[in-house]
Amino acid sequence: MSDLLARLGVEIPILQAGMGGGLSSHALAAAVSEAGGLGTIGILDPAGLREELAAARRLTDKPLAVNLLVPFAGRGHWEAASEADAVVTHWQARPRRRTPKVWIHTVGSAPEARAAADAGADAVIAQGVESGGHVRGAVPALELLTRVRAAVPYDYPVLVAVALPRPTTPAGLLRTVRSPRSPAPASWPARRAARTPTTSAASSTAPTPCSPSCSGWGGRGRRTA
Repeated sequence: MSDLLARLGVEIPILQAGMGGGLSSHALAAAVSEAGGLGTIGILDPAGLREELAAARRLTDKPLAVNLLVPFAGRGHWEAASEADAVVTHWQARPRRRTPKVWIHTVGSAPEARAAADAGADAVIAQGVESGGHVRGAVPALELLTRVRAAVPYDYPVLVAVALPRPTTPAGLLRTVRSPRSPAPASWPARRAARTPTTSAASSTAPTPCSPSCSGWGGRGRRTA
């Protein structure tokens, strides 16, 4: 996981959700990136993506991502997304690399995760059934995370999108995934953070509470105490 963070130039393992329709705007993405995470601009028309990326670049010199919903993404979307530092994709049954940039793919099953890894994705997001928006998974996120991690190489970066019953902090999320009731193995790495599908930039930074729908960084490479 540390190699992916270094490649992205991201200080802390926080990936902000890229909601479409202007919800994940340049202001939110820039704020998250300035806080040390990876801010993400949601899918718009190609011209809108370029405008939002340019606006975000005026606010930060930190890395930025674009989120593309693959069935609605045409050539112009991919060309615009290539101006970002990373591309996050969603709803691609047969994933394939379409960008030279860092590529993170959202999956809803272990076979999808394996296919994405084989196709050259730099990381995957395990999206459980409780996630909001365009839901890919059919089982709870933490159960899916366990399956995905068993399907990909040991050191392959995996994120997890989880929904929490009440507002919490990243530390609270870590306690949740370490719970004996959780299907997660004890070897999860110590660092996790929130990927928050909200319009509040503050909710995506480590010191502040996040919304009821969050995700944690579920990659490998370090053992917890």
